[in-house]
Amino acid sequence: MNNPQVTVIIPTYKRSLYLGRAIESVLSQSYSNIQIIIVDDNNPEDEFRKKTESLMSQYLNNSAVVYLQHEKNKNGAAARNTGIKYSNAEYIAFLDDDDFYKPDKILNQMNVLQRRDETWGGCCCFHSRRYKSYAYAIYSVNKNNTGKYSKEFLIGETSTPSSTLLVRASVFQHIGNFDESFERHQDLEFLMRFYRSYKMKVSCNFDVCMQTEGFRNYPNSQKAFEIKSKFLNTFQEDIGLFDKKEQSLIYKNQWFEVACLFLKDRDLKNAFRLFKKHVFVKGQIKLIDYVRVSFFLITGYFPVIRKITSYILGITLYRNY
Repeated sequence: MNNPQVTVIIPTYKRSLYLGRAIESVLSQSYSNIQIIIVDDNNPEDEFRKKTESLMSQYLNNSAVVYLQHEKNKNGAAARNTGIKYSNAEYIAFLDDDDFYKPDKILNQMNVLQRRDETWGGCCCFHSRRYKSYAYAIYSVNKNNTGKYSKEFLIGETSTPSSTLLVRASVFQHIGNFDESFERHQDLEFLMRFYRSYKMKVSCNFDVCMQTEGFRNYPNSQKAFEIKSKFLNTFQEDIGLFDKKEQSLIYKNQWFEVACLFLKDRDLKNAFRLFKKHVFVKGQIKLIDYVRVSFFLITGYFPVIRKITSYILGITLYRNY
C-alpha cells in the first residue's frame, strides 16, 4: 500500500472539553501520514473560543496540526468546507469534536479503499454510540455488491455519520463540498449526492466511538421539522426512484425522529399528526414502534429516565465497545 496523506478535519463548537480527546485519537493513529485540521467555529469573543485557543496552544509546535478560526459562528457544514479547502491531501476524513477514533481507523480504511478504483469514492466503518465509558448502541453496515447505501440509511437500516467516513479528495472536486444551507443533515445531504456518482466500501471494524455526554446542538422540534422538510424536498426525485413500499418506509423512518422531538417538546398535536400520516402506516407498524413512541412520550416528561436507560443498556449489552 502507498502512503498518501490523509487530512482529518475536526470542526469544533462549544465542546472544547472533549476536543483534546478527539485530537489525541488522531495523533495516535497507526497510519502515519496524517494532517489534522481543527476548524474553530465558535464566535470570537465567547468563552468557548478562549478555551479552544488555550487547548490549541499545546499543539503550536506540532506540524501535523493546523488550527483555523472562523470570524464568526457559521455551521458544521461551513467548518468542514473550510478544512476541505485548506487541505491538499489525497484523502479526507472527518471527526466530530466530542467523538474519537480507535487506533487503526485510518489504516483499516486505507487498506480497503486503496485496493479499489476511483468509482469507489469513499469508505465507511462501523461505530458505537457511548455515554461516558459505556456503549448503548452499535451500528454496523450490511455490505452489498453495489456499494450504494442511500436506501439503507434513508430507511434506517444503516448509519454512516461523517466521523465514520474516509473520502477521496477528488470526490469533492467532482460533486462539490457540504451544502452550507443545511443547518443539520449535512452528512445525509452529502451522501445523497455522493451515491449519485460513487460507491462506498465498508471497513468492518468498530473504529469510531460517538459520545453523547456534554453539549449537544439539537434543534427544537419545529426547527427539526423545517430541516427535515428541506432535506426530503431536496431529494424528492432521488427517493422517487425507489418502489412505493420503500418510499413509504423512508418517509416513516425520516419523520419518526421529528415526531419524537415533538413528543420530547410535549407538542402532542404535531407529534401525532406526523405519526398518523407517516409512521402508523397500515402493514408497516411494528410492536417496536409502539415501544419507541411510548419511550419518547415518557422521557419527554421525565428526561432522567432516558439517561438511566442508556446507562443500564450500556453496562448490560455493549461493555466491550
